[in-house]
Parts: sequence; C-alpha cells; structure tokens
Amino acid sequence: MSMNWSLFYRFLIAPFKTIEEDVHSNPKFEGFLVLLLLGLFQAAQLGKSFFFIIGILYTLILMFSIFLLSLVLDFTAQCFKFKGQSLHLYHWLALSCMPLLANIPLFLLQETSLKFMVITGLVGVILSCMTMILQLNVVKHLYKTSLKKAIVIYFMPMLVVIGAVGLLVILGSVFAFLLFRGMW
Repeated sequence: MSMNWSLFYRFLIAPFKTIEEDVHSNPKFEGFLVLLLLGLFQAAQLGKSFFFIIGILYTLILMFSIFLLSLVLDFTAQCFKFKGQSLHLYHWLALSCMPLLANIPLFLLQETSLKFMVITGLVGVILSCMTMILQLNVVKHLYKTSLKKAIVIYFMPMLVVIGAVGLLVILGSVFAFLLFRGMW
C-alpha cells in the first residue's frame, strides 16, 4: 500500500466531489501526510530549537485528537443505528484537515504588519470553518445519511460535553451557596 497521489490531488482540487465519490477508499497515507505537515507547521511557529522533535510531538497530538474525534463521532453514529466506520472516519477526518495547510504561507505574512495579522486570523477562522464543513460532508457520505442527521452526529458530543460542564458548574454553585451561606 502506497500513497495515492491521485486521490490527494483530487481532494486538493475538488474536496466535496472526492469525498462523495471515494469515501469508501482508505486515505491513510494522505491523511498522515496532512497531519505531519500541520504538526511541522505548528513547530515552525515556535522557533528553530528542537524543530523536528516538537513537530513529531505536535503530529502525534493531532493524530490522537483526530483519533478521539473519530471514536466519539462513530460512537454517536452507532447510537443512531449506523454501522461502525471509525477507521475510515479517522483517515477521512485527517485528510479533511487539508484546508488548514493554507495557513502556512499566511503565517509568513503575519510577521510583516498588524494588518496581515488581522487578515491571517480571519482567514484562519474561515479555514477552520471550511475544515468543519468538509468533516460534516465526510460524516454525511460515510454513513450515507442526510445533512441534518450528519449535523446531529457531528455536534451531539460537543453539546453533551457543554451540557455536562454547565450542569457541574450549576451544581457546584448551588452546593457552594448552601455550604457557605452561613459564613458571611
């Protein structure tokens, strides 16, 4: 098994069409290449000392983050009675981070003036949203579902975590109020 440069190029040119047509292929090397480049880019932002080691560390962190995301999304999809697809989901989620690579040339401009720093920040937000839309598209086509259900699968874990944290904050506040109300 080697890298499929054709798939990589097609995803670069037309990501939505590539996801739709090739979602059941296994882009493991392409996804790894994207995560490696992102990890090295993150290390380059920090400086020159220990560049390679920090780049590998960032790559491992990115791989672990995508791994956790794919497990959580696959678990959520299985709760909706879809067949497990965590390995394919992992590889496609990694490949769908490709728009974030466009930050690399913009990072060089960021240092020149405040105007470019604002533009780079705005473009970073746009690229993050584009990555999220690609990931939603991956979920939609991989599980062969509607966009509405893909959105529910994608955002349900985040809403559960936010709800749990909110509940803990409320319960902690009530407990603290009841415990310390007589002290003042």
